[in-house]
Amino acid sequence: MSFAIGIGVKVFYGARLNVDEVSQELFTEILKDLSVVAMLRGHSTWYVWILNVATSFTYGGCLLARYPQIRAAVRSKRHH
Repeated sequence: MSFAIGIGVKVFYGARLNVDEVSQELFTEILKDLSVVAMLRGHSTWYVWILNVATSFTYGGCLLARYPQIRAAVRSKRHH
């Protein structure tokens, strides 16, 4: 999906695309989908960090909201 949006944005802003560029981008996107290693070696490592932070923060927030014992433990650690 992001591949199609990326191509659409490039075309919208007047970029000329050739078959080699499109096939290279498609190949890179397929590798990212198939392999975490390929994604970490690519130019979008920031994306992995954003996903990691967002999911960790959300999971922690859900734990705090759902379990009063965890919320109390975190609260007591802050006051020490």
